[in-house]
Amino acid sequence: MTDTLHAPATTSASTLGFLSVGAVIGAVGSAAYISTFFMYTDDPQFTEIVRSPLVVTAFWLMFAGLSTVGLALPAASGNRLPNWAVYVTAASFIASAAQAFATGTAVADFARLVTEEEMQEGTNTVLNFLMGVPHGLLGVVGFIALGICGRRRGLFGTGLMVLFIVSGIASLLWHVPPAGLLGSVAILGLVQALRKPGQTRPAS
Repeated sequence: MTDTLHAPATTSASTLGFLSVGAVIGAVGSAAYISTFFMYTDDPQFTEIVRSPLVVTAFWLMFAGLSTVGLALPAASGNRLPNWAVYVTAASFIASAAQAFATGTAVADFARLVTEEEMQEGTNTVLNFLMGVPHGLLGVVGFIALGICGRRRGLFGTGLMVLFIVSGIASLLWHVPPAGLLGSVAILGLVQALRKPGQTRPAS
């Protein structure tokens, strides 16, 4: 086990700012979708929900924010986290953004053309299930690895590590918003950790 301290690579403020903006937009979009569970209290039809302006807007925000995080994360992390964990996590954000885009466009349009029964049948297909597999598998591996590695390298504390781990577990849900919200908040915490000057300790 080596105990050598390594000076972290410098990350530009603009890159961290770009990452922060993406995380905020992703969190807002995810929270907007989750809020519909409290707004629609009279058991509306699924077709009504998925094509509502709020839900469509929420998925577009998730697409914009989560894709931004996925693209910015590798550049923002420098050498302070393992590359493989960073890229797997970034890929999970891209996969989540792709699923949000598909739901906010194709699924919303499909809901305008079919009955409630046909819509329910469409959501119970293997293809629909497979659409959520990439963000689930990538998220559970990437978030948990990033949390554990960041904590072991002294980049952030136990609280943020737990948030990353919970985000990974939430990725196993088919729907994007839970992991989108938790993961975006975790990324905002990571940005604050990356802004702090210091040294990182490689994992054993």
